[in-house]
Amino acid sequence: MLIFIDFDDVLFNTKHFKKELVGVFLKNGVSQKIFFETYYDYPIQTKKGLKKYDPWCQIKILKEKHNLKDKKLKRDLGKLFKNTKKFLFPDSEKFLKNFSKKDLILISYGETQFQEIKIKNGGISKHFSQIIIGDQDKAELIKKFLKNKKDKNIFLLEDFPLHINAVKQKLPQVKVIRIKRKEGRYSQLPSLEADFEAKNLKEAEGIIQNSNIKQ
Repeated sequence: MLIFIDFDDVLFNTKHFKKELVGVFLKNGVSQKIFFETYYDYPIQTKKGLKKYDPWCQIKILKEKHNLKDKKLKRDLGKLFKNTKKFLFPDSEKFLKNFSKKDLILISYGETQFQEIKIKNGGISKHFSQIIIGDQDKAELIKKFLKNKKDKNIFLLEDFPLHINAVKQKLPQVKVIRIKRKEGRYSQLPSLEADFEAKNLKEAEGIIQNSNIKQ
């Protein structure tokens, strides 16, 4: 068995984290308007129009366009990033502990350094046999990993419709569990029909266990 698990909005309360992230910028003299104007205002090289956030690139743009004094902002962001464990959903670690490390693969979309910091300082890296971070859709990332793999029971726990659609279209053998948390940022967006739907990881665990029993 292989279980690919998305990070943001599945294990990690990204909405709560982003609120605190914006708060750090506000406390350092960056208005909410300017924050969101510069949120993606830098060269981004991604495939298929996907965007990824990089706080250090945003700070660079703020310095260039708005003469921002960045030393304190960087220190304050460092404090926020130091303990991302507090942003994990309450059921995340319990779910991970109930599966073997060899079966768990963290698969995350985003800017590599930023995602690595969030994951590492969240204290969950030890639960995964491998951590994959990339800027392609999840189907492409999973496809590379599955070369020469013979696992028949493959799951993806994902919340974002674009990635669900890509996997459903390109990798029909992967069983997609759409995680639709009430705190999730994309729970109201439509997608292709996933194989299963769960409102939390406890429900997802039950789906996986039942699927294995039926094999």
